Amino acid sequence: MGIYLYKLDFINNGTLEADSFYNPDVTTGTQAYNEGMKYLSELCGNDMFMALSIAPVFPAQYGNSRRISCDTWER
Repeated sequence: MGIYLYKLDFINNGTLEADSFYNPDVTTGTQAYNEGMKYLSELCGNDMFMALSIAPVFPAQYGNSRRISCDTWER
């Protein structure tokens, strides 16, 4: 028994611009997001389901599902 589903929330923050990034070859927020998501996708492989929430629309090749709206409540 193990973990078969990951829900990643607020990952749009990974696209934010910064003065520098952990990898000096990365120069934009979108590059940082792509590098991080590619790494996570490789770690998860095909045996795990990756659910993305509050994620950028593009690039869209990461994850197995994506929430299409924000949280709602009865107000």
